[in-house]
Amino acid sequence: MTNIDWDNPHHRLALIEQVGATEYSRLLRQHFKNSTVATINGYRIRPIVTRFGTLFQVDGANVAFSTLDQATAHANKLPPAPQGAS
Repeated sequence: MTNIDWDNPHHRLALIEQVGATEYSRLLRQHFKNSTVATINGYRIRPIVTRFGTLFQVDGANVAFSTLDQATAHANKLPPAPQGAS
């Protein structure tokens, strides 16, 4: 199942039921890697689709922004991400 809509919770549930937790985690990590549009200060920034539209999430910071520039600026203000965090 390579064409999953990761933004759809029903599709994610179906996938975890189909492949199990370990494989699901591996596929999710690969999705995060493939969808990363920038890495700033050790933080991955990737687009996510929400009910508010597409936002740019700063992984590990629990925050998302409406533009990539805003996400980048925020990541630049954070302390460097721990090694292996992204």
